[in-house]
This record gives sequence, C-alpha cells and structure tokens, in this order.
Amino acid sequence: MGCGPSETVAATHPTVSPPIINGQSKQASDESLKNDLNQRRTSTTSHTSKKIRINSAASIHSTTKRVTSASSKTTTTDLKSSTVGKKSRTPSLALYDDANYDLVIIWVDPHIIDSEKTYVNSLTKFRRITDAVFTFNEFDQCIHFLDHIYEKTAFLIVSDSIVEQFLPLVIGKPHLDFIYILNQTKRKIELVNAWKKKVKGLFDDIEEIFKAITADSNHIDSWIPMSILPKNDIKKNENEANELNSSFMYMCLLTEILLKMQYDYKARNTLSEFCRGRYLDNEEELNLINEFEQNHKSQSAVYWYTRDCFLYKTMNFALRTQDMEIIMKMGFFIRDLHEQLATMYKNQVDQQKVLVFRGQGILLNEFDKIRKNIGGLMSFNVFLSTSTDIEISLNFAKGAENDPKLVPVLFRMHIDPTKSSVPFADVTKWSSFSYEKETLFSMHTIFRIMDVRRNEGQYWNIILSLTSDTDPELMKLTDHLRQEIGGGSHLQQLGNLMLKMGKFDRAKDMFSTERNITNEGTWFEQIRFNHQLGYIFRENGEFVKALSYYEKALDIQKANLPKNHPSLAPIYNNIASVCYSIGDFSRALSFYKTALDIELKSLPSDHRNLSNTYNNLGSVHCSIGDYSIALQFFTKTLGIRQKTLPDNHPDMASIYNNIGSVYNSLGEYTKALAHYQKAIDIQEKTLLSTHIDLSTSYSNIGITYNAMGDHEKALESHKKALEIRTKSLLSHHPDIALSYNNIGSVEIDMGHYTTALWYLEKALEVRDNCDAGYHVGFANVYDNIGRVYQSMDDKLKAQSNFQTALEIRKHSLDENHPDIANSYNNLGAIYNLMEEKQKAIEYCEKALVIQKQSLSENHPSLANTYNNIGSTYSLMENCAQAISFFERALTIQQKASEPNQKDLVNTYNIIGRMYNEMNDYEKAISFYERSITICEDHFANDEQLLATTYHN
Repeated sequence: MGCGPSETVAATHPTVSPPIINGQSKQASDESLKNDLNQRRTSTTSHTSKKIRINSAASIHSTTKRVTSASSKTTTTDLKSSTVGKKSRTPSLALYDDANYDLVIIWVDPHIIDSEKTYVNSLTKFRRITDAVFTFNEFDQCIHFLDHIYEKTAFLIVSDSIVEQFLPLVIGKPHLDFIYILNQTKRKIELVNAWKKKVKGLFDDIEEIFKAITADSNHIDSWIPMSILPKNDIKKNENEANELNSSFMYMCLLTEILLKMQYDYKARNTLSEFCRGRYLDNEEELNLINEFEQNHKSQSAVYWYTRDCFLYKTMNFALRTQDMEIIMKMGFFIRDLHEQLATMYKNQVDQQKVLVFRGQGILLNEFDKIRKNIGGLMSFNVFLSTSTDIEISLNFAKGAENDPKLVPVLFRMHIDPTKSSVPFADVTKWSSFSYEKETLFSMHTIFRIMDVRRNEGQYWNIILSLTSDTDPELMKLTDHLRQEIGGGSHLQQLGNLMLKMGKFDRAKDMFSTERNITNEGTWFEQIRFNHQLGYIFRENGEFVKALSYYEKALDIQKANLPKNHPSLAPIYNNIASVCYSIGDFSRALSFYKTALDIELKSLPSDHRNLSNTYNNLGSVHCSIGDYSIALQFFTKTLGIRQKTLPDNHPDMASIYNNIGSVYNSLGEYTKALAHYQKAIDIQEKTLLSTHIDLSTSYSNIGITYNAMGDHEKALESHKKALEIRTKSLLSHHPDIALSYNNIGSVEIDMGHYTTALWYLEKALEVRDNCDAGYHVGFANVYDNIGRVYQSMDDKLKAQSNFQTALEIRKHSLDENHPDIANSYNNLGAIYNLMEEKQKAIEYCEKALVIQKQSLSENHPSLANTYNNIGSTYSLMENCAQAISFFERALTIQQKASEPNQKDLVNTYNIIGRMYNEMNDYEKAISFYERSITICEDHFANDEQLLATTYHN
C-alpha cells in the first residue's frame, strides 16, 4: 500500500508575553543554549539535498498559533520556469511585496537598453506616479510577476513589436486593467475585441503614455479607505466586511496616539525631506514642499490639505495603503488638521441640519458590500471632503464611468450636527478651492447606510445619515486592545500597536527611536527595550538574535530583582518560546515550568499570564505527542481567557487553533475543523488580512482537509497561508518553508510529483538559511521527498530521505513519539517495495508498538501501519495473514467520523485481490463491488481508479 503522507499534527505554538506591558518580558537562557542554537543552525546545511517540514515558530502575545503542517498540495507548475537562470533588471518580488504600493507600472520591451537617456528619463517620470516601476525584456519574467502581485492595479506598457505575441498571454490577468501600446513605428495594429476594454490606445511616444497613465491613475488616487460595520442581523458571506472592521479598529487606535503626541519643527523637516524623495524631478511639487517646510503653521492645515499638491496625495496614499512609515511621518499634520477642524466645529455648533454630497468611483467589491449592508454602519478612514454643491460632486462621480474596476456613486449625506462625535466644518473660507463649497470631516466619521438607489444616469445614489452609533462588540475589543497597548510614552504605545498589527519593522523603528531619545535609561527601560527587540526578532524567525536580546533582559533583571520575582516569569516564557521554535522541546518545557512555578506563587489563579504559560506548556506537550496532557493545559487556558477577554479577542482564536491541533493529531478531524473555524471567524474580523496568525489558521485547515482526502480545499487553504507569509515574513522564515512543504505534500497526494518536488526543494532552501534548520518539523520535508521518490520508483533515494527524517526526529523527540512511528512506518513501506520483507515487517512492528501506546485504537495512523504490514505479507504470499491486517485497517477507516473514501476504495480493492488469490471468488467480488459503489458515488471522473476497480 505504500506509506502515507508525512503529516505532523497541526502545531500549537507558545504565546510570547507582550514585551512592554506591565514591565514584563520573556525569558532568556544560559550561554549553552545560544551555543546549541548556533550548532543547530550550522548542522542543518549538511542535509542540503533533503527536505523537511517545520513547526512554525511560536507566536507572540500570549497565544499559541502556528501549525506544523503535514501535507499540502499545489497545482501550479508554471512558477518553476519563470525566472530560473535569468537576470531581471527589476527589483525582486520579495522587495516589491514589502512595499505598500497599490498601483504598479510594468514596461515590457525586448529592446530596452538600460543606459539609454530616453529610457532613464522615462523611468524617472513614471516614478512621479508610483515608485513601483518594473521593466522586463522577457515574457516569462513578466508573466511570473503579474501572477504574484496581490491587491494591486497594474498599468502595462507593451512595445508594438511584441503586442500580438504577448497580450494573449496576459490579457486575462485580474489585476491588469490598463494597457498602453508604445507604437513608435506607427504600424497598423488590429486590436482583438477581447483586448479593447483594457487597451487604452496606441501611442507614438512614451511621453504620451506618461500623460495617459497620470490621468488614469488619478482615479486610483481618489479611492479612499472605508469600513463597513454590518448590522448584527444581516447574514454576512465569508470574509465580508471583516477586514474593514479590523482596519477601522486599528486605525482609530493609531489616530488616538498620533493626536496625543508632541511634535517639534523636526517633524515638519522630516516629512518635507521624505516628500522630496518622492518628487525628485517634479520642480512644481518641490517648490511647494519648500514653501510648506518654511511657512506651515498649525492654523494653516486646512489650507494645505485642500491644495492639489503633494500633501493631500501623500496622506491619502498612506491611509489607503496603511503605510505606517508615512502615516507616522505625517502624524504632526494629522494632529494639526484635526485640531483646526475641532476649533472650527466648536465655532459652528449652532448650524442647522445640512445635506452634503461626495462623488467618486468605488471598487466593485466595496460597492457590493454597501448594497448588502443597508442599515449597517460605514466609516471613512480619511479626512473626508464633501460639498454642498451637487453638481460639483456629480462631476467627480462621472469621472469614474469609464473605469471597469469602479462604480460611479454619489453619496448623499444627511448631517445632523448633534449626532456627531467627530469634528467637521464648512471650510470654504479656508480652502484653496473655495468654489467647491467644501465641508471637511475629520477621520473615522461614522454614517448609517440608509439606502442604495440607481440613478437614471450612469451612477448610483448612496444615502447616508451621520450618526454617533458604533458596533458594541467592536468597541469592546477596541477598549481591551487600548488597555493592552498600555501607558508609557507615545512612542511605546505606537510600538505596541505595531506589534498588535503584525508590523514588526515599524515597531522596531518606534522602540529604537525611543531608545535614542532616552539613551540608556533606567534598568527597567533597558529590560523593556531588550525584551521588545527579542520579541520582534523571534517573530521574524531570527532566533539567535532574539535569544541574545532576551538574555540581556534576563541578566539585568537577575541583577536587580529577587530570584523568584513575578517579572522574571515572562522572560523565562519567551526564552522557552525560542527553544520551542528551534525544536528543543525538553529545554522549552524546563523554562516554561520555571515560569509556571513563579506565577503560581505570585499571581491569582485566573491571571492572564498564567493562561499564556498553560497554553505554552500545552504546545510543547502536543509537539512531543502527549495529547491528553496538552488538552488539559489548553482547557485551562481557554477557561481563563473566557473569563478575562472579549469573545472576539485574537488570543481566543489562538487557543481554539491549538485545541483544534490536538484533535487533528488524534485523527478527530471534524472536531479539529470546528475549532479552526472558530479561530478563523475571530481572526477575519479582528486582524488585518496580512497578519501572520491568519496564515496559521489557513495552514491548519489545509492540513486537516488533506488528511480527510479533500485535496482541493487543502490546496486552497495552503495557498492562502503562503500568500500571507510571503507578504509578511522574511524570505528565510521557517513558516515559509512550512507552507512550501504543505503544498508539496498535497501535490504528492494529487499525483503531481515534479511540482511537489519543486516546492519541497524550496522548503529546504529556506531551511539552509534559517535559525531553526534542525527543527523536528523539517523531518516532514524529508518524508515528503521520500514519498516523491517512492512514487517515482527511486527506492534508494526514498529510503535515504526517510532515514534522514528518522534521524532528525530521534534528535528531538522521545523514542515513543508518534512521529517516530511515522518514520518507522515509512521505512517499512520502502523496504517492502525493495523486497526486504523481514526489515519491512520489523520497522512496521516498531511503529505499531509506539502507536498502540500513544494513539487511540482507531487513529488513522494505525490503519496506515496495518496496511503496510498487510502489504508485506502479501508479497510473502501469506494471504491469510495479509487479510487480517488489511481488515484491521479497514475497520479503523470505516469508523472515522469523516471516512477518506479513496483509502476505503484502495483497501476494499486489495482485500478483494487477496481473496481472489486464495480462490475465494465470492468474497473477492463482494469487496470489489463495495469499491465500485464508492467510486461511482465519489470518483465518477477518476477514470484510472474506475478502470482499476472494474478490471478487478
């Protein structure tokens, strides 16, 4: 029967204590641990030809999150050839994915010459529109790039010499809406009908294209971020409005901090210098920047914001893309503008109810959400410009009529000044465009959606009413997160908020800035700073650096606090999390127990820190196969969090994920999925769409679906996880390898062996460059590579990889861990194929002994082992003995809450074959018929499986 997928249970991860709240940090260990970590890293490079799956690193913030996934599938094979062996003049995808640009300009021309003055000047001009400008001279590079830009709008320039060959390859790309043909030869080009919606014209020179892109990109610049807060009684589709809710919450918290901060003239200089870098060759804007730097006063904020210049464009871009670097640079101006509006609002409070308008194009998906949420709440997460003149607003709406991505709308906003908690004012007297009769609202003004109606023309009316209402559930979570962000300086608060949002680089910037201001500070401040950086480096997968900073924090605490002071527990917890992340479970367990001993003596039984330590202990026990103990710890964690946290707090999602991982390990897939779904439901409402914890949930769900035989759903989930991880993590982070392995595993199950091997090799490349290279999770990669070679009938390579997986597991796991049994089972299967029957039975029986001790009697892994032993006896022509093992496997498969139908087909078929060889044709036909029934019900399109079954 062969060996099954190398699936390790969805991994639970320790929760790392937040770095600065309540002065608590996490743990650091002794020098031997750092040496051991470095040795582990270097030892991994000796296994460059093999692959492993990893337990992803422990998550921060008191929840265990990630999963060590076992198998995954991917179907995309074209990625492999796109850039191999080629040099691109463009920045790498990784560099681009780190940039918060929502539009990208792509220029494809096989005859581009980098040194040409015209070419250089053209790129400089295009960078006035966006810094994301890329050039390609080969088709496959460009196609690969287009396949890997997410949530962007692409503007494509194509040379006339390649139009007919190239456009058919890319015209259907979803993010490609604007195509410009550079026709310098002025030859006649026939446009296919399918191209006409996207091709904006034929242009004789690049200057004309620059003007066209500038005009078309203005529609994107006018997009503004909105949040939809649905009514509780409106049934939402999956993912609908959830990201908007979390964006609203985090941006409100960010704005609160920025408005409280104190700024000096240096802030204005810093912003001005930054903007000069964005408008290097634009003399008009550079002059305005100089004017702003020299003359801006807080009382002139409205005037500057309403000018059509760099300031308005830069702020809206930053808020639209949530570019934290720019938002923070503009913090002083956001404060000035808000305070000037607040002053005007106080002076205009006696005004009457008024009707204002705003015309614009909005994205199709946003428009659809608004239509489905009549009665719900809506917030604009920018300073909102409106007009009392409907004709002016209509002109803006009609400007979007020809853009296929946008729906032209006219917002009709009924304003009752008594119902707003956000300042707004008629700024006509202060505006640089007084004829627009502008009313300007500060950020996060909330409206109720009253109606959506189609106008007789080409636009839609959206009727809104100003309100002070909020979403109670969302506000409760916001209040809780506000407390978790804590007191301290405003820079500390900003850093903590960035950690909550998963923006680790920005958090590091905030903490480092504060460090520079305070210099060394007190010993407590030194602890906090080292703890903060340890936390950030750990999340980035840089475990050696994380350990170094945690140790510094621990040394300072030991020098200033008693041995068992409560503040030491978080440090020990965090050191343990590093041990866990590199697969040193025994040391992790030791440090977690030290932390628990301190907390039990000093904290109340329902303290949140205790819940974190229980959670972390559960993660270790789950990883070493002690599932019942793990579940006990997770249950304690859940009980405390249910008492102390809002139901929709992200840490609730983490514990649901971890409980799901235990059930997945126990083969109870329905229970596992139910818990994972609880986690996803919370995370999609409360986390940004690129937050790494979401990738953990998607990965776990993918593992479970794959174990249940639903490879398509597994592949979909694993692709979501990989997309988030490639956006949010460093390229050598272990979780990237985890996703590659999972996809490779699913590809194996789908029979796509070449594709699987490519993904598994990618996992090993990550392993060779990360700090957790000898983590036991990488054994899964080697197992999966062994499965590929086994399927390709290269038995020696398969045996070698299975043996490497066993050695890695023996290095980190107890000899009775279920994963050790998996390795024995895989080796037994390959020895069976190599016709070394005695070795095959010996290894499978070793697996069986461990599994009977550590797993439930109906665990799916036992069925795999029974099948492998039965296969060996079949080769030995001992059909009766073979049948006894196959029937034990069948009994387990039939008892599964969600039976894997393909496994049942295979087992029925092989038992039928055994009875056929024993000349018991009646029983043989009985089993074959059961196999045929399942095939016809579940695999009607699988011609090979049907043919095999009918042949039997």
